[in-house]
Amino acid sequence: NTELEDSLMYVKIKPSNISMANTKKIFCYLLSLLPKSTQVQLLAILKSPYIITSSEFTKLKYLIQYYEEFISILNIFNKQIKELNQDLYMKTLLSASLEELKYYINEYYHFQGSVYDNTKLDFLYKLNTKIIEQIREMEHSLRFEELNLTKETVYIEMGYGAVSPDKNVRDLVDNLFLVANNIVRPRFYFRMFDGYVNKDCICCNQKIFHVNQTIATLLKNSERFVFFAATAGMEYQDFHNKLSNADDALLLFIWDTLGSCIAEATGDIMEKFVETELPGIPHTNRFSPGYCGWHVNEQKLLFSLLPDNVCGITLNSSALMYPIKSISGVIGSGLHVDTRKYGCQFCELDNCYKKRIKKSFNHETQSQSE
Repeated sequence: NTELEDSLMYVKIKPSNISMANTKKIFCYLLSLLPKSTQVQLLAILKSPYIITSSEFTKLKYLIQYYEEFISILNIFNKQIKELNQDLYMKTLLSASLEELKYYINEYYHFQGSVYDNTKLDFLYKLNTKIIEQIREMEHSLRFEELNLTKETVYIEMGYGAVSPDKNVRDLVDNLFLVANNIVRPRFYFRMFDGYVNKDCICCNQKIFHVNQTIATLLKNSERFVFFAATAGMEYQDFHNKLSNADDALLLFIWDTLGSCIAEATGDIMEKFVETELPGIPHTNRFSPGYCGWHVNEQKLLFSLLPDNVCGITLNSSALMYPIKSISGVIGSGLHVDTRKYGCQFCELDNCYKKRIKKSFNHETQSQSE
């Protein structure tokens, strides 16, 4: 209609100065040009039309303009990339720069209409290989609601066990869930390396991790190792810093607990992505420096396997992560690994608060059943 056409013209004239109202109209209009399945994918990738950035908007327009060409590139070597999820393919395209997208299309058209000789096939193979590599190397960004985090989980982590908190606490938790939904953007990243376990060490990529006997036993028979980092994100940390400067210890405690839950839930989703990379191959639970005798200082060695500033995480001189609600570690995989879940029974920390919470929760549950 005229209103949308006017909005589109407005973007062409003033691409760096788009009003929020027009952005939402144009975004929805552009999405309507794509197949329904792709609309859902792009909405998930770009969070929502209300927070789309100008650079994302520009790439979305380009992606829609050359959508058929990008899908053709994907399909030409379908045999080589038959396991490639189209959603991840779209994410990779949107993670690339506009210049890279234009290069893909220019090279694609350079060979259009010509015979599929070895030169053309070699280029397209390398192009798809590059896309796949980008997917495997990319950071994954999530929305808070994708974590499917429940308030009951937060209550338990706060120490309530089977007892419901009072209305004041529940209201605070409700409000902080709304804040998290608006601002929190968790992230994760992982890389895989071949390796093996030798006594109480992991040996891979010419590095030796002294993980202690407990973890080494649980990683026994691993042939590949997934090193990872996940975080509640700097958006979470910035709000945490604001609360730290305010005089409200309870609110800070709840937000701190929620951050721990966010980091762990992000790790859970990361494991699901790992499983898609290891179809049918068993894997262990994840293990982190600082637990079960694995010295936290080896976090520096672990991060040497990951990109600089991965997921916005930095290490201080004590090898502690910032944002503070971040996790890192390793997962083992192999045809004969032990897939039993890691739990408190393997941990050597006698004074761990989680053990106390679990013991209290089990006691309260048993009392209620009696």
